[in-house]
Amino acid sequence: MELIGMSGYLLSACAYLIFILLLLAARNNTLTGRLVLLAAMLVFFSSLTAALQPKMDFSLLIVLAIKTIELMVWSVLILCTQVNISSLKQLLSQPKIKQYLQVWFVLSGTCWAITLLSPDSVKYLFSLFLLLNLWLLVLLEQLYRNAEVKVKWALWSLIIALGMSTVFDFVLFAQAAMVNQLDFSYWYARGFVTAVGMPLILVSTRRIKHWSVNVFVSREVVFYSSMLLISGLYLLLLAIAGYVINYFGGAWGDVISIAF
Repeated sequence: MELIGMSGYLLSACAYLIFILLLLAARNNTLTGRLVLLAAMLVFFSSLTAALQPKMDFSLLIVLAIKTIELMVWSVLILCTQVNISSLKQLLSQPKIKQYLQVWFVLSGTCWAITLLSPDSVKYLFSLFLLLNLWLLVLLEQLYRNAEVKVKWALWSLIIALGMSTVFDFVLFAQAAMVNQLDFSYWYARGFVTAVGMPLILVSTRRIKHWSVNVFVSREVVFYSSMLLISGLYLLLLAIAGYVINYFGGAWGDVISIAF
């Protein structure tokens, strides 16, 4: 199992290393181009550390720390496209992004502090990742639904790539928060899911010339909450299923867990 997991994360690291080299060769100096490059570098380091962790036996918290920053960068990138920001000065002064960064800093700092001070409180860290992934899913939905029809063809592969890995992590951390531990059957599969998404992100970066943010902005921005509803129903069903299993004195089995 460890060998398969390491192979998946190494595959993901190699895929994103190629992606990083392509981005550097493109020399895209726009804000969004730099954010994509930063996100790709974080995915690379996260995958590489996850691949080395079983053999070098360092804390898995290092991987999760990189992942925390990665989720923030992807979210800021999507927010930049929604409010049409093209410079770092505009990014730091935009109210919506400032509010998100403040909330992210407070939530992340609190959950990480609790976890580091009390290792038995790792469930707070799992809950943090649950919220951050849910927020990214909501942002992806807003981006795609509010994009103009003529540019959705350039967005769909990016939405699928990020959505696929985010949904996977949402399921992983939802279950981890419930049973207070990671299911390593899912954890070792994450590398393959991340690697599969890289070509799709590359397709979008090639289709969107100069990664111009203004092509994403729709004239009428409407808030959609489908992902909130779906995620809420999933968590409710997960809680009910866990309660029923515990009530009858059972435990989550691997087959039942994966099927759910």
